[in-house]
Amino acid sequence: MSTDPRASPLTLALARSVGFSVEEVLAAAGLSGDRPLTFDEGMQVWKGLERLSGDPCVGLETGIRFEPDQMGPIGAAFLHSESLGDALERGGRLLDLLIGGGRIGFVERGGEAGMQQRMHDPTVRHGVDAVFAGGLNLARRATRTELVPSQIRFEAPPPPTPERYERFFGRMPRWSAEENVLLFHCHDLEREIFGASPSMATLIDEAAPSLVAGSSSKRARDFERAFWEALDEGDASVERVARRMGLSARTLQRQLTERGGSFSTERARLLRARAEIMLKGEASIEEIAERLGYQSRRAFERAFTRWTGRSPASSRG
Repeated sequence: MSTDPRASPLTLALARSVGFSVEEVLAAAGLSGDRPLTFDEGMQVWKGLERLSGDPCVGLETGIRFEPDQMGPIGAAFLHSESLGDALERGGRLLDLLIGGGRIGFVERGGEAGMQQRMHDPTVRHGVDAVFAGGLNLARRATRTELVPSQIRFEAPPPPTPERYERFFGRMPRWSAEENVLLFHCHDLEREIFGASPSMATLIDEAAPSLVAGSSSKRARDFERAFWEALDEGDASVERVARRMGLSARTLQRQLTERGGSFSTERARLLRARAEIMLKGEASIEEIAERLGYQSRRAFERAFTRWTGRSPASSRG
């Protein structure tokens, strides 16, 4: 199995941080590493890590164990920022380049600021857990203080062992919240980053697009983002998706062909990955069908059976 770095470098680093090889994690997730992973396939990676480790809080554990040098240019940019507030803003921007789709970023609210992450499926907690635990871990190292967030909220329900989160974060998070946020008081945001070189951080900013993601993986993320946005608007046709990407339908089709695919195969891949994740949650099959743009449960069932050889209902067992 290939370990091509087009599979998210962050995903590969997370796998190593909990003692598993990339091959083991991708196999457990039922994926290959020969092309860029979509966001939904990244969620499958987390489920694979949970199965391998037997830890329902594996995302928290990876964030706790994460080393700055495992984050590549993101870690370097964070450590060379002038202050914690500057580091969080820069880190959120670079993480969004890596993850794509506007799912993560810096947020300011009154006298607080920090990180916000959006998830399509709040039941898959590990990605948010890892980002927030890794972010706090990095902030503590960079400022040489045992920082405690002013607020931490998760959309996910309480985990089996919430005391693990309280022990690491220094306060009990709020569960089943309306959003995922990790916030710090303004006086903490002004803390100095020891050993920082702001000029180095500026250089990383300028080189960020090529350092964080190659052009081919960026195209894949741009397509994924445009597809879901178009679907949310009720029309995920090739014309609408291309328009959201600033392309003609013909140019988009050509780009997909050059990558060995087509609009229909990419559409099916994205829908299948999200359907398989949603079927592990509490939403009814009718709700899943509607959220994925199908006119009826029957139409969704036909598509899912064509993709997988089994019905949606049997996949829940």
